[in-house]
Amino acid sequence: TQMPALFTQQNAIEEAMQEEEHQRDRERIQAAQRAKNNVIVYAWTQDGMEPTIYEFQEGFLFPNFFFSHDVLRKLCILSDDTAQMPPIQRYNRVLDTWMRFDVGHMVTLHDRDGGALLVKNACVKDCVDLGHHLQKLTHPSSPNIAKALPAERKYMRAASRAKSSCPPSP
Repeated sequence: TQMPALFTQQNAIEEAMQEEEHQRDRERIQAAQRAKNNVIVYAWTQDGMEPTIYEFQEGFLFPNFFFSHDVLRKLCILSDDTAQMPPIQRYNRVLDTWMRFDVGHMVTLHDRDGGALLVKNACVKDCVDLGHHLQKLTHPSSPNIAKALPAERKYMRAASRAKSSCPPSP
């Protein structure tokens, strides 16, 4: 006994619809992962010049970021005609100092990094607005609700307790 043609056609249509839905779900998941895979690099290449600010989403897997030749070219630290590799430094926020590194160096980003890295040509002494950029990275102007919520709750609880323990004013 064969299945009626109408049934097999309906089955094929339903399978195609399910496959389309699965494809949309895969694309949605990939887009969400790509949005998380985001690093901003500030690069000073010359004295007295504003940094090159470049946002990367490809070529690495968060939280590990690699300083490849391609990345350094995009930051204008290397050019195609660079015969010799210039010395490069990365700002280490824990040690509060510039540290030299080589091409291929891998950095593991932490929450304190805010998804941003600061690099410079070692010959650069005047990093324009370095203090401003560091301040923005350590004290962002817009709060991250997801990360700041526990601290906000703690503050509100303490404020509520302080208010309830104060004697009423006459």
